[in-house]
Amino acid sequence: MNSIGWQICGVLLGVSAIIIAIYLAKALNSTSKTLDNANNLINRATKIVDTNEENLNNIIENVSSITDVVDDITQGISNIGGYLNIFNFINKKRKKRKDKKNK
Repeated sequence: MNSIGWQICGVLLGVSAIIIAIYLAKALNSTSKTLDNANNLINRATKIVDTNEENLNNIIENVSSITDVVDDITQGISNIGGYLNIFNFINKKRKKRKDKKNK
């Protein structure tokens, strides 16, 4: 191979290296922009949570108190249902006794 062939080969390798470097630079730039956007999004979300922290705590406390009240109500209804079952049991016993006396 003569010197012109080597020179052409060197130029082609150099051009291909430049093209690869440009694509890598574009990919890194795109990745950098994506990471910056994600970081900005996280910062905005953190600011929103920080500014509304008191409201969020109030909401959590309200939900907790509502849950406690609902638990108390269901417990009361359950107790009333238990008492009604006892009274129904006693009434059934009385009816059986009356039926035996009437026979």
